[in-house]
Amino acid sequence: MSSLFAVLPAAAIESAEQAYARFLALDSAPEPTPPPAAVGVVCTLIHRSGTGLRVYRRPDARGAVLEATVDDRFDCLRALLALTADRDLAVLDVATKRLYNPRGAARVRMTMGNITLPYLTETMLVEILESLPDTRDPALEVTRAPMCHIRARRLPEEIFELEHRNLDEFYQLYTDDTTLVRKTLWAWATGDPWWHQAIAWQRTEAPAPRRRAAPEDDIDSLLAELRQMADETPLELGALDLISALGDVDARAQAILDRADTDE
Repeated sequence: MSSLFAVLPAAAIESAEQAYARFLALDSAPEPTPPPAAVGVVCTLIHRSGTGLRVYRRPDARGAVLEATVDDRFDCLRALLALTADRDLAVLDVATKRLYNPRGAARVRMTMGNITLPYLTETMLVEILESLPDTRDPALEVTRAPMCHIRARRLPEEIFELEHRNLDEFYQLYTDDTTLVRKTLWAWATGDPWWHQAIAWQRTEAPAPRRRAAPEDDIDSLLAELRQMADETPLELGALDLISALGDVDARAQAILDRADTDE
């Protein structure tokens, strides 16, 4: 059975139920209207890259329906979230009826393996914790600043190691309670003091340093997007105005450069 995802303008979606109704309308009754520029850009990038997704229904003014073409549904979801996070687009996972909406999300960086997203929602945490571990890097990290993060790693026998860092101070907690892990991560991300007040953290020595992705890595990724968009516009999108898309990518590139100056 194929896995479907709906990409929808975030401003028009307030709940998973509303998003699912929009998906049903897109799937059963397409309209001859042009898609919003952001939706068209995402469809173009998917058409020209190896995300494991394809355009399933012709996009229109209400959004687009995409289909996973590989077995790893969650990997496709992560790729799609990476493409939509900064474009004010919500994503509905049709199979689970889970909605991923950047509006109202915690604006912190979430990293898992080689995937980095600029925001976090409780729905995303549920999905991620259900999908761990990746044997190469079985951890997720939520970062507020270069020396301020919280990290969860699944160990053998379904034990989680939680670690949080504040400047040069490191603390740990071990638990087999996945719900506690999710609540702790979400409270930390949203600034709710519960994560610190309700848990007996143990101070520990600093772990061995890990390589942090350089800003240049992000810039290379953006340049790859530009090359993909310049190559070809798929026929199924019709006449798509990519000028606004290039401006969007340019703004993201400038934000990365500004962050690099701040980090230095």
